[in-house]
Amino acid sequence: MRAALYCRCSTDEQVINGFGMLDQLDKCRQYAKTHGLTIVATYQEDYTGTSIHRPELNKLLDAIVPLQIEVVIVPAVDRLARVSVIGELIEQEFERRGARTLYANATFDASPSGRFQKNVLRAVAEFDRDSLLARLKGGTEAKVKSGSIVAAKPPYGYSIVTERIEGKRLQRLITNDEEAEIVNMIFGWYISDLKPIYKIAQDLTAMGVPTYAQKNGGTYRKNHGWSRIQVRTILNNETYAGMWHYNKTRTTRNANGGITFVPRPREEWLPIVVPAIVSKDVFDLAQQQAIDNKANAKRNRRHDYLFVGRLFCDGCKHRYTGAMKRGKKRYNCNSISEYYLNRCDMPTFSEEELDTAIWRWVCELVQKPEQRRAMLLARQVEADKQHTNLHDRVNSVERFIIEKENELEQLFRERGKWPDKLLAAEKARIETDIADAQRERAELTAKLAAVVYTDEQIQAVDDFCAHLATVLDNATQEKRRKAYAMLNFSARLTTEDGWKIAHCTCILGKRSLDIGPITSTSVCRSTRAPAVKKTEQVCTAIFVLCSLFFVKGKAYVIDRSRKS
Repeated sequence: MRAALYCRCSTDEQVINGFGMLDQLDKCRQYAKTHGLTIVATYQEDYTGTSIHRPELNKLLDAIVPLQIEVVIVPAVDRLARVSVIGELIEQEFERRGARTLYANATFDASPSGRFQKNVLRAVAEFDRDSLLARLKGGTEAKVKSGSIVAAKPPYGYSIVTERIEGKRLQRLITNDEEAEIVNMIFGWYISDLKPIYKIAQDLTAMGVPTYAQKNGGTYRKNHGWSRIQVRTILNNETYAGMWHYNKTRTTRNANGGITFVPRPREEWLPIVVPAIVSKDVFDLAQQQAIDNKANAKRNRRHDYLFVGRLFCDGCKHRYTGAMKRGKKRYNCNSISEYYLNRCDMPTFSEEELDTAIWRWVCELVQKPEQRRAMLLARQVEADKQHTNLHDRVNSVERFIIEKENELEQLFRERGKWPDKLLAAEKARIETDIADAQRERAELTAKLAAVVYTDEQIQAVDDFCAHLATVLDNATQEKRRKAYAMLNFSARLTTEDGWKIAHCTCILGKRSLDIGPITSTSVCRSTRAPAVKKTEQVCTAIFVLCSLFFVKGKAYVIDRSRKS
């Protein structure tokens, strides 16, 4: 028989170190050899067992029919899933596609007693996980209450030292003098000099101040220098005022099955006093400055742009954003900013040139009703094919819910045959399974609705296009913006042989359009002469070093009158 192996670990560290994964693979291979099974594919991943959406599991489901897989070998029940309802759903999905599930550490037959044993092991695995999480959380909170911080890496400006006090191993923060000077300088620039966050990031990058990733060998933003997010994180972190907190957020699942961090109420935070780099007054002034900046910011664009959020750089994959240049609306790649060490050399694109070429293409599409309708139906069919698995999973979950509801009804009819305590426990288990399945169905349905074109949506787009075809010559900018939104338009911008090209996509089709030749006015500032850029960087570095020399070792004098 043709078999596939599926092994799962819960953390990257287990996969990198081979801890657990190699043992799982050995057990599955030995099981296959003992039972005369032929291994045709192996799938292994580091992913939580509480989710049904897993990359390698999805690949396995897609491969069962093409590879004619008859059995799926899993090391143990808890390796397939850590939640009972998810384990049952995955097994049912395997069976629906023609594959049985076998476990290397135990044998379960198809009898009621076999299913009962499997359900017991699943319940034990789920209880094990919940108990472990509760113990870990309780142990971590006890550690924090004893004065030890819990962090994978220290905030910028600090180092972590480990001490043993009264037999307990505790971690605490100490200031890193070199980085603390940079933190002080950031607060001084922001409060005293009223320097915007993006300018602070540019100046830090220009003077060659290394980020955490650059100093410690990390990969995140290693080649990009300082970003606005990094500067804003420092300015908003209360740790620099002498108070570190634990338990600030909790995790929850979103509609797509992913993890989202949600802030906890402040009264649930656990504080620890740490060495302060700036005073509480300076930190409070920074927070007030942020509030003032937000209140005075020109959040509403002074100019309306047609393609906001719809243009992407084909080279660096960043977005193109709108800006006025010499009285004309243009779009620049985001990565031309000064804090990117490897800046993009893509040119700017004129909105007028883009709109002329793209609108001409849209007019061609909407003026052919038969072709337009055919393209909409083809896109609907294509989307349905791409999401067949989601449809099937929804159906599987619904069948599972019906089965559990039948079990609950059967349990009610036979209530006289069961002891009260056992009846209550079994009823609670079934109701939990139903609730979990209903939540899973809601997540799948939300994900499916977000990507599949319904008949009503297709008809709405077709009606809009039919109306648009009658007013093409007099279409206002607002009408064009609505058309681009209704057609779900997007474009990847690039250059070829001295010409600017837009690879356009919408629900009516795809096409590559010539926008115009590359001219001197369309060259981004990142492509200016190296000597000019070098001179600017040297001047900026001198100014920053002078500021550092002036503020080193001194308290800041906050002159709020400069703001006016």
